[in-house]
Amino acid sequence: MDVTPSICPLAARLVSESGVEEAYGALILSILERAVAEGGGQRAITLLPALTCEGHGGDVGGATPVCAAWLLVRLAAKLLDDVEDRDLDDEQPLQVNASTGLLALAHLAIDALAVDGVPATRVADLSVALQRAILRAAGGQHRDLLASGGAVGQDPDGWLAIAAAKSGALFGWAAWAGAAMAGAEGDRLESYRRFGEHLGVLLQVADDYNDIWAPAAEAGDRAEPPALGAANLSIAYGRLVADDAVRGRLDDALRSALEGVTDAREAVVDAVTGLGAQTFVLAAARAQRQLAVEALDAAGARPAAARRLVALLDGIMPALRVVADVS
Repeated sequence: MDVTPSICPLAARLVSESGVEEAYGALILSILERAVAEGGGQRAITLLPALTCEGHGGDVGGATPVCAAWLLVRLAAKLLDDVEDRDLDDEQPLQVNASTGLLALAHLAIDALAVDGVPATRVADLSVALQRAILRAAGGQHRDLLASGGAVGQDPDGWLAIAAAKSGALFGWAAWAGAAMAGAEGDRLESYRRFGEHLGVLLQVADDYNDIWAPAAEAGDRAEPPALGAANLSIAYGRLVADDAVRGRLDDALRSALEGVTDAREAVVDAVTGLGAQTFVLAAARAQRQLAVEALDAAGARPAAARRLVALLDGIMPALRVVADVS
């Protein structure tokens, strides 16, 4: 079932066939190798196309190039996120250049399906759909960057629209592509895409939740608390439900937090918690999970694969299980 050991040899072959400058090829392959070596949730996410391929009764091994493309696109996006978040100061030019190579390799991985006998029309469909998903994700990231530049940010509906574009589109492609490799068509294929989209949105909800209410053990693993931003879903909700006076105080605290003022971050967290944002974000997460499960049911995935896909879904946000246990 685990096709990840086949990803690096495929990428190395594509790099070699492309005549890439040796040091550059070594750089992008090392980034990929580190990612493949990761376990837990990240490995499970990499296997999303293989799981949906299995769900529709396809040859899981044949989905390796799709899993490779999916991982390469995610790695490129992560590098660009780090650059946009100014986490890489001295290495930014190298990382931007590496992300370009990773994206190029992703497209070559899809093209490599033709060598395995996949019909040219299916390869073309997969490639075009991936490019469209990347374009949608970049558009969502653009809107997110604009919202993050000030203290106002998005309302919750705007936040969900951004999440559906920047994360949902790519996860939707990954789930759709695996099922398409297995020959899924029509409503069943679209249901796999919707499963992936809601999975991707749930991941964004979980990220925003953890930025504010991460479990103590998880927060202790971080060098410093994550920086708050106006684009956080909790803050978007808090601003929506607050009256003018409370909203003004929240905005002032957020501006101070963005400027690094001591204790301002705690003031923001206390304010949005008091406004019910934690309950709202958990409810938003439950809604995305339910929509994903409904889409998976509509896809009619085989039971064993469906169980693995639900396990992947439930591994995204442990806080949801805690709430369910308490309830």
